[in-house]
Amino acid sequence: MCQVEIVIDAKKRPARNPLSWTYGVSARANGLEQSFTFGILAVHEIQVPRKMGTEEIWIAVLAAIIAKVIRQLGFQHCSNIRLHICKDLTCKVTLKLALLVNAVAEILQVSSSIISAEFVTRSDARSRPKLAVLYGKAHKSANREKPDMWCDPAEVEDALKIARSFRLLK
Repeated sequence: MCQVEIVIDAKKRPARNPLSWTYGVSARANGLEQSFTFGILAVHEIQVPRKMGTEEIWIAVLAAIIAKVIRQLGFQHCSNIRLHICKDLTCKVTLKLALLVNAVAEILQVSSSIISAEFVTRSDARSRPKLAVLYGKAHKSANREKPDMWCDPAEVEDALKIARSFRLLK
């Protein structure tokens, strides 16, 4: 019975374009712990659906990164996926968490019931020691100069389409 815990933080440069940000990811499962720095390849080639806001683009990018990390580590068959996302943008938390969970579930083709997600701040993380360690590693990874892993445009566009389809259901 595998449980995956993932923490993601972002370095927001430029401030309003989540496709250009650098994402730090720290993941733990079955005693294995790894950290990655993610970037998006060929940002200029990505077709963003019309009228899609910054928050939805951010959620779609997060979904693409989470799916890539889980596949990279070989944990797509785990029974519990816990996501802790640094609250980088002010947004309607419940709606965005639901969007994130459903997008990750659809990309990985798993039930959304095995995925839990929460937005955390640095002070939230400090109050939980195990989360604080992962958060610190994700934050450090986000601030590295160069990514060591990439999401390609097709992965991000797929996540954008999924996010868009859930948005239309509201």
